[in-house]
Amino acid sequence: MSRTIITASVDASIYEQYVTLNTGQDEILEVGKKQHLLTGTNGRVRSLIKFTLTDLVGAPTTSAAYLNLKVANATKLNQDALVYIFPASRSWDEGSGYFEQRPIKNSDDGATWTTYASASNWSTAGGDFTTGSGHI
Repeated sequence: MSRTIITASVDASIYEQYVTLNTGQDEILEVGKKQHLLTGTNGRVRSLIKFTLTDLVGAPTTSAAYLNLKVANATKLNQDALVYIFPASRSWDEGSGYFEQRPIKNSDDGATWTTYASASNWSTAGGDFTTGSGHI
């Protein structure tokens, strides 16, 4: 059996509690919930991952694909937690921000909770994606 391995071309995490924060340059993607440092309220965190599908030109066709993610730092992890994966329904920009920048810099050049690119809003805050019975 032949396997073709591709890696993400760009990625970013977006934060409900930090709606204008871009983290396109962070080494680690986050999913789940994150507490706001000042207000203490929790908000959702989503990751965006983009693959260059032209890397698959000439690869054998298959009905199976696998996404391999590793846990880097998990706290209070529920062993039964599910991570849902849906395809984005529009293109988005990675951006140049980091979460741990001090002070936290709001970025205007990439995806955030409210924008998919500089000054271009998602149709729905948190990203535009396709759901349905064919989820991954």
